[in-house]
Amino acid sequence: MRIEDSACAVTGASSGIGEATARLLASRGARVALLARRSDRLAARAAQLPGSVPLVTDVTDDVQLRAALARAGDVLGRIDVLVNDAGQGLHVPLEQLDPGDLRAVFDLNVVAPLVAMRAVLPGMRERGAGAVVNVSSLTSLRAFARLGGYCGHQGRTQRPVAGDARSSRLRRLRCRWSTRGSPPPSSTTTCVRATS
Repeated sequence: MRIEDSACAVTGASSGIGEATARLLASRGARVALLARRSDRLAARAAQLPGSVPLVTDVTDDVQLRAALARAGDVLGRIDVLVNDAGQGLHVPLEQLDPGDLRAVFDLNVVAPLVAMRAVLPGMRERGAGAVVNVSSLTSLRAFARLGGYCGHQGRTQRPVAGDARSSRLRRLRCRWSTRGSPPPSSTTTCVRATS
């Protein structure tokens, strides 16, 4: 897929891997919609990326997320690439894991990407082109000691997201699913939540 002049929407674009992805896409000539919940950071990123479209969005709010993606499509003319990067870790031993924290992380890491894909896939299918990138954790492929709840959440929930993205290929739509493991060395991220 050609990146130059493509219309891209990136969740989690105010920091970490999402910010790095948005910067890379913009440097390659893409028009980028930046979705994130922290308005101050989002405004700063948008100022650094001329032509970008900042959209303050809580991706765990389905209505907000669908509205932001619709707005991105209106402003950019379409969405060619969706990068689902907004996410959070939950690194606590199983016996200390709060079920409410796990549910919140599940909504952010699994439900939000599904809502986003549902919002953009119809337009991509109609055009017969598009790409979806779901950024995930290495824990979706491998378990780590003292991270039982989070590893279980990743392994059992990211695969359905991947399966849905892969099944879209059968409908002549190019979707990509990728687990990249830990962030690249040049990226810093604040994706970990620990319970007290």
